[in-house]
This record gives sequence, C-alpha cells and structure tokens, in this order.
Amino acid sequence: MHRMKRILSLVILAAMAVTAVVGLTSCGGTGLDYDYSKKDMAKYLSIDRADYYGAPITVTAVDEVTDEDVEELIDSLRLQYATSEAFTDGAIAKNDTVVIFYRGQVEVDGKWVDFVGGSNLHSTAYSLTIGSKSFIDGFEDALIGKNLEDAELTLWTNREKIVGQDGEPIVYVSYNYEYTDKDNKKKTGTFRDRIDLHCDEEGSFTVPGRYDEGTLRADLLGKKIGTVLGGTYTASFDITGDLEPETVTMTNVKITHIVGEETTFGENGYLTVSFPEEYPNNEKLAGKTARWYVSVVSASRPTMPEITASFVTDKLGIAYEELLPVINELQLPTDTADEREAATVAALPGYMRDYLEENRENNLYQAAIAALIEHMMEKAVVTDYPKGLLEDTIEDLWEQNKLDYESYMSSSSSSGAYYANVNEYIVAYYGEEYFPDGTADMDAGMKKVAEDTIKRSMLIHYIADKEGLSMSRRERKQAYEERLQMMLDYYNAYYGTTGTANEFTAEDLENAGYTEDVILEDILYEKVYEYLYEALKTSDSITYEPAEE
Repeated sequence: MHRMKRILSLVILAAMAVTAVVGLTSCGGTGLDYDYSKKDMAKYLSIDRADYYGAPITVTAVDEVTDEDVEELIDSLRLQYATSEAFTDGAIAKNDTVVIFYRGQVEVDGKWVDFVGGSNLHSTAYSLTIGSKSFIDGFEDALIGKNLEDAELTLWTNREKIVGQDGEPIVYVSYNYEYTDKDNKKKTGTFRDRIDLHCDEEGSFTVPGRYDEGTLRADLLGKKIGTVLGGTYTASFDITGDLEPETVTMTNVKITHIVGEETTFGENGYLTVSFPEEYPNNEKLAGKTARWYVSVVSASRPTMPEITASFVTDKLGIAYEELLPVINELQLPTDTADEREAATVAALPGYMRDYLEENRENNLYQAAIAALIEHMMEKAVVTDYPKGLLEDTIEDLWEQNKLDYESYMSSSSSSGAYYANVNEYIVAYYGEEYFPDGTADMDAGMKKVAEDTIKRSMLIHYIADKEGLSMSRRERKQAYEERLQMMLDYYNAYYGTTGTANEFTAEDLENAGYTEDVILEDILYEKVYEYLYEALKTSDSITYEPAEE
C-alpha cells in the first residue's frame, strides 16, 4: 500500500472513529459496553422519521480545493525529503526551521503579564518550521521577513557564572509552589520561570514582573547557577492560566540558567499576534492581543528535491498505474519511456487534487453527520432506560475518565498546573453544558453525560432497526473479517511490519480495544451514517453557511 493510499486509509479509519467523537460507544456487556442490538430500542426511545431521515440541518461550508492547496500539499511532501543547511544571517522565510525561545504576555488590568503555557524560556528551545501552523494563526507569519541578527540568545549554564555580574541579569529558576484556589482547596506543584533583574543606577528593578512584591529578585543577585535559595517567598500572580492572580508561596527556588545575551524581534522588542476569537485551549485568552518576545538560537533552510518520475514513484510511493486515470484525463502521450516519465510528473497535481477533493467530501460528511446527531438528540424522547444501564454507564464513565486523567498527567508537561484532580479534568473535558457549576455537583453532571451517551447509542440502533440496516449473522461475520483485514493491512503497511516477526495480528488489535464487537458496532454506525447522509443529499436538506473569517 503506497504512501498516499495510507493517508486515504487513515481518513477511512478516522471516519470509523467518529463514533467515539459523538459518544456512540456500545457492544457486549454493561455500561459503555452494553449490547444494544439485543434489545428493541422502540421500548425506550421515540423519534419521528422526519427528524432523522432528510431532516434540515445547517453546517459550515468547506472551501473548494484551490491550485494553491494542491501546491502546498506537494511542497509539504517534498519538504519531507529536503536537505537543510544552517544559516546565520538574512531573513526568515517559509519552510525555514528556526530554533527559538519565546515568551508571550497579555494585558490584564493595564499590566502586561505572562500566562501559563505562553513561554518555553524555562525549558528547551523549540524547533519551529515556518508554515507548519504549530502556533496560533499569525505567529509564524509574523516571523517571515525578520532578520536573524535581530534576535539572538545565549544561555549560560556554567556554575561559576554569577547572577548580576555576568552579561545580562536575566535568570531562569524553578521552585515549588503552593496556593489556595477559589474553592478554598490547597494546590501544590512545581513551576519554572524567567526573571528579569535589570536595575537602574539607584538599584531599583526597572522591568515589572511577577515577583515585585517580595524580596525574591533581590535574593537572586550575586548567586551562582545551581544555587537553591533557602527562603520562603510570597507573590500575587496568575499561575493557573485563568488570568486572575493567586497568592503563591514559593520554596526551594533554584537558579538553572543565566541569559548572557538577548535581543528580540520588533521595534519595541516584541511581535504582536492576537489569539483567535475562539480558543478552546484557554478561553480566557480568546481574542486577546499578545506580545511575543522571540529569540533565535539557530536556523536552517531546506533545499527541496526536484519533482521527477522517480521522486513520485520511489519517494512518494505512487505507482504509475494509479496515476493513469489522471494521465488519461489529461490525454498525455505515454508511448515512450521519456513520455511516461513526463506524464508521471504532469499527473501528480491532478492526483493530489483528487485526494484533497476526497478529503473535503469526508469533512463535509462528518460535519453533516455531527449536525444531524445534534438535531436528533434534541428531537428524540427517552421514555425509559434498560434496567441497570444508567447506573452501569455512570460507573464506567467514572472509571474511564480516571484512567484518561492518569494517562494525561503521566504524559502532560503541565506539572499539574492545569488539572489538580480528576474532577477538574472531567469538567474541562465535557464543558459547561454538563457542569455549569464546575466541580460543585459532579454526580449531576456525570448523570447527564451518561444519559446523553445512552441516548445517542439507542438512537443509532433505533434507526438501524426501523430502516432495515441491521446485519444478519452471516453479514456480520463477513463484514468483521473484511474490516479486520483492512485494519491489519493498514497498520502493518504504516509501520512497515508486514511479513516480519512484529506483524500486527487480530489479537494485537483486540488488546488495543478493537474487539470483534467494537469493530462490528463501528460498521453498523457507518451504515447508519452513510444511509442518513445519502438521505440528506437526496432531499437537499443541508444548508451550508460560510465559515467565519
């Protein structure tokens, strides 16, 4: 299976995974594993056919594929095989990779303050490829055209260096913190920060910071890298990311680095880039204008390979035969070897356009299904629940979210600053719709999550029964075997394990959660979704509204 087909297979698997996105989990057992296929859902739920078959919905339009989109996709693939060369002067351009330190600030009550997650000055430099869209919109564009000599940074880790005596008096520190939140709960953890110790001729600090209220900044002066201050310090600043100050007590303050030389971009030393109006990562930052202080450690520029027939077939893995539909459509000559090579190169943009068009159709499909499910959820009426199912689902949801929280905390770099416990994690995950009072009433919120989870699952099985989409035992067996083989082919091709001792097996998929029941449920959901989507298109009941600028 060549590379682009792998991408398309991933799209197929992503479409299968939409069941998880909308909460339609079911199969064999209790709670989240309840087997809805063994019950008549009409006993528990009712909905008019007009509210699911061809029901009017509105979705956000997906832009048409443009020549620029095709060119960007091809360039992104070329970039994977590019060679790079370091450069130390000149302007930053698209596709360059810059290794940077950055620090973001937003204005709160007339003062520019740091925010959690807005800086990497306390850790390692970040390798950013311009055009990768790794940062908020506008950040990478703001770097294009900036000259490297205008943003340099030297970090000292030599333990003989002394704060305030060598180079610029800017230090990085780590410390243990403790504060009491708005619910009067004590929170603890570790934090890292950058502290500016510039002083005027009279010895007063000239740059406002988090630590203006205490003696911490003064106590850092004259100390060596690696020193741990023995005192306890208190300051009022935002340590949670909600842009509201907490009274923070700090202990074990350790000096980790000293900045030897620092200059940053922009006339005033910073770039101005605003957060999007909708910013789910931190709603407090949505729409806010931020100042970004950016320093460059190093930079490199790619030399992208020429698009040749061998690049298309050998590097991208696209067989000549798979390009034939485009070649024939363009009526390209293919009589000689040279002509076939030229046709291979000429057909690549059309092939990529077909891929983008297919991906666009998939996006429209998923948006329509999500909108229809929301509509059906509003119209369907649950008259009862199968015995014990609600209680089992609540219990299973608690257990699953505890596991998810533990996984999040073990892999997160937040050091516990974002979610102090599983309740906070659950509230953030499900949102205000289920937990309008935050963590104040977890039982009520989880009950509503469970009710909606069950309702969604009952809806799909209700429609499958009413519309004759349920599968016979023979159909289920055949569908499972075909899907299992497709998944094995995909994963083995993707990881290069086909025919090796590490080849993925059905047992591996089952251990990862893809049991036979789960796979069959996914297939059933797909059948229902595709059936409903055709009804939407046939009845012309989808209204497309333009995306917000």
